[in-house]
Amino acid sequence: MSDKAAMSSPSCVLPENRTKALAALQKQHSFDFICGCSTSCAKALLARFAGVINVPMLTDVINVVDKTTFQRYVYAGNALETVSLHTSPLVSFSLLYER
Repeated sequence: MSDKAAMSSPSCVLPENRTKALAALQKQHSFDFICGCSTSCAKALLARFAGVINVPMLTDVINVVDKTTFQRYVYAGNALETVSLHTSPLVSFSLLYER
């Protein structure tokens, strides 16, 4: 099967297959951060990716305090939580940087 045919097959879009590609890119480039938007596709991909490389995934980030400290809402938006993670890469979605 050609590369073009393989990329257009339905199995190419499965998060399990995209996770393998993302893990290969991480191994090759050693990214510090891997971020995605808050869509069902990104959530499925990043959750699997974080599990494969054995790092926690940070969700619903609304503010970046510094390189390892982030803020997010908890309790249906009624409280603000500050989270500090010291992993590499940091896997997150819903990143909104406020200044």
